[in-house]
Amino acid sequence: MKIKKMLYVLLIVCCSLILAACQQQENQDKQTFAAQQLTRDELLADYDVMWQNMQESYPFWGVLERSQPDNSDYYKEVIAKYREQLQNSEQTGDLLMLEFLEIVASSLYETCGEVGHVSIVNADFYRDDLALYKLYAEEMPELKPWLAVLEQPEVAEFYNYYDYLMELWLEQAGLTDNQSDTETTDELPKNLDMQIMGPDAKTAYICVYSFADNFISDDIPQIQAFMQTAADCDNLIIDIRENGGGNTTYWEKAFVSPNITSSLQSRLLRLMRDTDLTRQFYGSDYADSALSAEEVQNFADMPNIQQEDLADLTLAREILVQIEPETASEHFNGQIWLLVGPQVYSSAESFAVFCKQTGFATLVGQPTGGSNSGGGIFFELPNTHLLVQFDVEYCLNSDGSCNMETGTEPDIVADDALAAVLALIEENSKVY
Repeated sequence: MKIKKMLYVLLIVCCSLILAACQQQENQDKQTFAAQQLTRDELLADYDVMWQNMQESYPFWGVLERSQPDNSDYYKEVIAKYREQLQNSEQTGDLLMLEFLEIVASSLYETCGEVGHVSIVNADFYRDDLALYKLYAEEMPELKPWLAVLEQPEVAEFYNYYDYLMELWLEQAGLTDNQSDTETTDELPKNLDMQIMGPDAKTAYICVYSFADNFISDDIPQIQAFMQTAADCDNLIIDIRENGGGNTTYWEKAFVSPNITSSLQSRLLRLMRDTDLTRQFYGSDYADSALSAEEVQNFADMPNIQQEDLADLTLAREILVQIEPETASEHFNGQIWLLVGPQVYSSAESFAVFCKQTGFATLVGQPTGGSNSGGGIFFELPNTHLLVQFDVEYCLNSDGSCNMETGTEPDIVADDALAAVLALIEENSKVY
């Protein structure tokens, strides 16, 4: 009995210690989050410094002004409107921080829309980016400036608080995690649609909805296997009309390298404002550039350059994208078509640009969405440590127009790109 009693006492003591430790941890968490609660003045300072850095380093103000010809200063009104909303907020503590996040996200989107990858970095993107940059940083040292920001202890602490705020938001909205619109699942959505089509079964069709990193390892083997079954086809249609981008490695390895017999090269021209923030991320890329912004402004073969945009873009560089063939692969011998439209963006846009310049594929559809940039930079707000991302590189099309503004013009313009290609294939088959 004494032994049982002693064990019982020990159990009570252990449970008490565990509960005390849990309570202490909970109190520490509350204290940590309490430290994250800022005054309205501190949040206003973050809002102001965010827009100050955007004004100095974001290269697309001319694009935004031309998009609103009746009120070219509209963005100034938007920025002022949301600042006033923050200044007049009656919220405090966590609820004030929630409102701040909403104000920042809304002001960025209402001002810039989809021009230049502008947004706050939410908790999911933060952790995905952190894992991704850690994975590639060793083999790609140029990614280290991004990783350095992501690994800041204050940033990590803020995104723990961000998780708490999202739970609070669900609670305020009367929702639970299970009732929210985004259920967490480990299963990736379907990213490929592949089939053989046409009356003679001689046309291979591949639709890719995203070039995101998490699809690469599964998708490329599937595409390679499908291409083996399509070896006798005369035409390959690659449909990226709903593809918002991801990683250029996807299309380079899935489509280009296996289907060329000699290297292909495309040329990109990019310009950038010279600020401390832009140099933090891209300074080394421009330091060794033999190209000056003055030279670019005077290129005779670029009649559509927006000179007013280039006035503040004092740094320039030329990028040669060269892709080598896979010597072990059996390349596709037929005609390759690329279906494009206004939702083609970012790395999907870079695929369209590559195909247009090199002739790897014939572009059919509507002008693309653009944004063939080097990727957005991270700006850490000094008080909250929230990350904001935006592009700082201004990419030119071959005619001098801004790629972010005009996208890429297809070789064949068509409302229904797939129907147009199938009609052309049928017409060509009759000729032969």
